[in-house]
Amino acid sequence: GDDTGLYPACRVLPAPFMNRFGSFHVAKYMDKDTESMTLKRLVAGLSDGEATMCAQFAEEARTAFLQQRTAMPVSLRNLTALAQKWVDHKDVKFAVNTSVINGASDLDKSVLRQLAATVFDVGMD
Repeated sequence: GDDTGLYPACRVLPAPFMNRFGSFHVAKYMDKDTESMTLKRLVAGLSDGEATMCAQFAEEARTAFLQQRTAMPVSLRNLTALAQKWVDHKDVKFAVNTSVINGASDLDKSVLRQLAATVFDVGMD
């Protein structure tokens, strides 16, 4: 559930239900170097520089999410699709748009486009 109001379709889980669980864990995102290496293993043909930029984009997008500047984090699944499309189509703008930005809300799109433009050094108009 969510009590921030960011996800209106989600309800906050009631305390009696939450009491059924014996422990709670917080999982952090992978660090940039680990995510870059993971992408290299998952996407054949991805260069070291491309993997690093993809991981940097994910890190910046997640920071925006944690700061509530966006409601959409970038998952490893999004990032893997982005990297694969970049390798296949040789067009990072196409890869970012079709893997991440097109699935975002209108408000999130502007933030994600700005982050992508900065990280990938490409116009995202």
